Amino acid sequence: MEKNRSSASNFTVNNDLGGATQSKITSSENSDNDLEVLSKLKKMLDAGLIEQVEFDQKKREILDRL
Repeated sequence: MEKNRSSASNFTVNNDLGGATQSKITSSENSDNDLEVLSKLKKMLDAGLIEQVEFDQKKREILDRL
């Protein structure tokens, strides 16, 4: 048992998720946020709170980030 314990103490665990996994999570969160913003902008456009030109400009900015 003691022999197993001493060999187990050399065991390490890498908890790093890696940049790619973190990137996917962040990208997904940003996409969800962008969809929410576009939805709010569309509602504002429909309610007459912003002009079509303003909506189109913001929409283009968001789509360019994707």
